[in-house]
Amino acid sequence: MTILVKWKLSWTTFNRVERRLKIKTMFNFKKISAIGTSALMIGMTAGMAAAANYPAPFVVGGNADVAVVYGTGSGVSVLDAVEAGNLQANLQSFMGSGTSETSTSTSGETVSLDTSGTRIWLNTSLNTAKSTMTKTDLPTVLGDNTFQGDVEAKMTSTLKFYGGGAAGTANTGRVLFLKQPKSSDDPIIGVSMGTAGGANQLYNASVTFKAVNFSHSDSEGESITLFGKDYVVSTATDTTDIVLFSSAEEVTLTKTGSENPTATVSVSGTDYAIELLNGDSTTATISVDGTSKDITEGNSKKIGDIEVALKTVTSSDVAGITATLLVGSEKITFTNGATVTVGSDADPVDGTMAFITGGTGATTELAVAVYRPDSSNDAILPGEAFVDPVFGSFKFDFVGLNSDFDDTNRETISVQNSADKGMSLTMTDSDGNSGTVDFAYNTSYGAGMPNVPVRQLAHWRLSDDGNYSIFSHEGANLTEDDYVVLGNEDYGHLLQVTQIYNNTGTDYTNDRLKLQDAISGTTYTAVFTAETTGTVAIDGKTYGVTILGSGDTGYAHIKYPTSDSASTSTSVMYPTIQTANGAKIAFYEPYNLTMGSINGTLAGAATVLSFPDGDGYTTATFTPAASTDLFSNYTVSGAGSGIFSANTTTDGNYTVLTVGQFRYNVTSIAGTNSNYSMIYLIDPEGDGNL
Repeated sequence: MTILVKWKLSWTTFNRVERRLKIKTMFNFKKISAIGTSALMIGMTAGMAAAANYPAPFVVGGNADVAVVYGTGSGVSVLDAVEAGNLQANLQSFMGSGTSETSTSTSGETVSLDTSGTRIWLNTSLNTAKSTMTKTDLPTVLGDNTFQGDVEAKMTSTLKFYGGGAAGTANTGRVLFLKQPKSSDDPIIGVSMGTAGGANQLYNASVTFKAVNFSHSDSEGESITLFGKDYVVSTATDTTDIVLFSSAEEVTLTKTGSENPTATVSVSGTDYAIELLNGDSTTATISVDGTSKDITEGNSKKIGDIEVALKTVTSSDVAGITATLLVGSEKITFTNGATVTVGSDADPVDGTMAFITGGTGATTELAVAVYRPDSSNDAILPGEAFVDPVFGSFKFDFVGLNSDFDDTNRETISVQNSADKGMSLTMTDSDGNSGTVDFAYNTSYGAGMPNVPVRQLAHWRLSDDGNYSIFSHEGANLTEDDYVVLGNEDYGHLLQVTQIYNNTGTDYTNDRLKLQDAISGTTYTAVFTAETTGTVAIDGKTYGVTILGSGDTGYAHIKYPTSDSASTSTSVMYPTIQTANGAKIAFYEPYNLTMGSINGTLAGAATVLSFPDGDGYTTATFTPAASTDLFSNYTVSGAGSGIFSANTTTDGNYTVLTVGQFRYNVTSIAGTNSNYSMIYLIDPEGDGNL
């Protein structure tokens, strides 16, 4: 049985495996194993029904959900084991790579980590929609069990996922595009795995129950099921450690004379000869393929290539020596606040930490926190998997993204450096035009810089490599060589002012305003219908134009059509440009706002800010308490609510506007000579201003 979780970064049904991250339980056999037993477990009816579709249902799609069972003991032919081996080999030939760590197919029960309304996107964590899995999600691995020890205790299992650290950085438990898994690697998308401490673990596997004394004689030697796997409580359990043996194949050997009893056991497809040489009431001497070691009851040792645990041993003159062995089992040791260890040599399981609530004498919870194993393996990458390092009964399969990097439907939006002080953007717009524009420039703010607006920025600003400004709001003062974003979504354009000319006379037909699309190169020319005023048509939209000043040293205002911006007291903020595949790009930087004069005209009417929301606009309206007092309180409605104070004596009064997934902070600036405020975009992963 295999269990998985899929991601869209979302999760869907288990058979759509072409581009999903999955959690898969390793409950199915990696290899088809032949298991000896004293009873025949598959009847003729089942065998006949299955034969018609052989190798299904035992192997389907390269995945196995079957064990070959054969008889052992008195009266059973040795040919049973031979034929079981033949059948095992035949079924193995139909096995694909379905259970390997780069699997792209799987089967079994599934559960989604996200929902249709809450997806796991880039820069988010695995607990975005669901933080805890229970038996409702994974009824096999997280199903209820009962431990019969010093008390009868019902066990409840959970997997808990954590939010990780700050977004955008490694060691966070988030889906990131970074240099990973090594810092020297090229950047790639992966699930970043955190180091021990805090909430950076990838997940916590926990089992709770009423208080159990695992060191009690009634608990030691008893079976316990953890996350779909069976274990036996070792007598090595003490006041600090819980020691378990994975119950692989149990073999009981009795020596009553000089002849040493033997058994053949298959572990991972290899046969081993197990022999009881000697023993007493506490220790047995066991041989594996001729190599022998003494094992104390409740402990294990590696003999040859396999681990052998001595579950119990008894000795008497009449009954002889009887030893019950767990062959091929693995010793697991849990110590509170310490790394889990495995094997007789106590090898540490890197990236794990055990927690024993109540101590080993009154345990109410056994939990294992899982982190990255080391700095060279700190991410789950597409096409790879992360197998639970302790129980091994489930794993994360990251088959790929919902849109692979080489998907022909993907588009590239490239941000790169431009010379030594700038950044450029390369994109294809909704009309199919491709181009590269400089959009950010790094310079010290100061006097003598051309066309620098009043902005509270120290170095980086929206401008080209000539330091000519890019305006991303309606009503900006545009001079020649400046840029402005006009329109929105599929009719949005980044335009450069290539000519402004105001005829000194009264012949307005000689006035000029030309705008050139920075992506397509298309030029748009304004038509003047009166002195200094006119219109310019772009993508079927008509924008109002006003030029001020004289000659070619003036500046221009451009007003959106009323369908986008109804009045002079309305301003579109951060309009977007749509790409060929429907993405929407906005140029952002903090903006200095004057209430009541958003478009350069002081008015008593309400100030209305229109923010693109992906499907038009969401507005925020600031209504002054009195039309004659634009320096006091404003009532906020629409995208925000409450009272915003623009009084110059108010220090840092603010209001938050919510537009879809975005939040904007409008903050007053105290100590100025006007009702200045700043608009900031709030960090989507926190509360800081960008």
